[in-house]
Amino acid sequence: MGDFTPRSLSRLFPGELDPQLIWSILRGYPPLPPYHNAASSKGNQLSLMGENGKEVEKLELDPDTFLPRIAFFPQTGIQVGFSDYRKQGDIRYAKKIKIISLQNSRSLKLWEGKVIFNKNIPDEIFSIQKPPGFQKGVTPIFD
Repeated sequence: MGDFTPRSLSRLFPGELDPQLIWSILRGYPPLPPYHNAASSKGNQLSLMGENGKEVEKLELDPDTFLPRIAFFPQTGIQVGFSDYRKQGDIRYAKKIKIISLQNSRSLKLWEGKVIFNKNIPDEIFSIQKPPGFQKGVTPIFD
């Protein structure tokens, strides 16, 4: 338990990751951060640039499926690999994810065992039944 900050999670992950990147890693698909322009300098690769012209993310695509294979974030030196894609309903996700920090050479591999998206939660979970003998009002604990 604690605050959801990049620094507090750096003990688990191989670098300081922002909450959006952590969510996308656990979701099994690279994020698309806000960007101003996109360009490709070589085949199967796409660079996303911010308003200042600096690269915010580089995506390498699988030439057969055109799915993201590697996402690189130059500001943090984090590279995330996505492989073994699956599809559940309309949602596609990577079953295997590898996070590498190029700054400190630490890495983490994740394998998704079972993924459940948007499962319906029964209304009964949110209803509370009064316990037997419950009375509304304030009863003094001590006389």
